[in-house]
Amino acid sequence: MDAKLKEVEEVIKLAVEVDMALPQVFRVRYRCTLGFLSPSLEVIQDRLLNEEPQFVVTEDDFKIWDMVCSDWLPMLEPKLQKIVWWKCSGMGWRRIAWLLKKHRYTQTEFSRWTLKDLYSKGLEKIYKNFC
Repeated sequence: MDAKLKEVEEVIKLAVEVDMALPQVFRVRYRCTLGFLSPSLEVIQDRLLNEEPQFVVTEDDFKIWDMVCSDWLPMLEPKLQKIVWWKCSGMGWRRIAWLLKKHRYTQTEFSRWTLKDLYSKGLEKIYKNFC
């Protein structure tokens, strides 16, 4: 892969990290066999005080995330969006192929070489239009 495509890939990977670091939209629920349970207040306070955040989002990181999510990815077709986002988030080719078939983006499973070609085509399209 070219150096220019590696740069685009690194920017998208940063956007994925920012997306994972953002707070969840829905309330976190803890499951057990009896239904949904929530931990006690002391347990939540201990977790908040003792655990340091894995990734601290700065304003520049948030701007990059916004650029990737609002400008770069919408220009790709939905199948390419999913392939690029999932691969930059660290998924393997086999799981991506299975998810594409599960979500009915394709009727048959792709080989990893076909997925790699689609991935690099998506990165090239982003690079040509925005870099």
